[in-house]
Amino acid sequence: MSEEEKVTQEFESTKELVRTVLEKYWEARNNDFFLVYLCLRELLKPRGINLPYVPYSIIKEFSGVTETITRARRWFNERGEFLPTDPEVLEKRRRKEKIYKQYFGEQKI
Repeated sequence: MSEEEKVTQEFESTKELVRTVLEKYWEARNNDFFLVYLCLRELLKPRGINLPYVPYSIIKEFSGVTETITRARRWFNERGEFLPTDPEVLEKRRRKEKIYKQYFGEQKI
């Protein structure tokens, strides 16, 4: 299986997970942090790790924090600062970026 096929397959299975979570927890439609947390809960279950349910009212306090953090990290990375220290992570991000650009096309803002 090619790297492109692996990334595409990973994206498609992630889409299904996100669909399931969004159908079950309407609050996750309003808060990406809650969405990510709930997806992680599902992904960790097969490994025997059971994250506790955290009510949306508590998660809501952190609304936007994770997106702001990752945007800040990407901002630094785009300028060549604070790049991953693991060469495999750096290479994986570059490959995924290329594949996603092919999959979604160039975004013109």
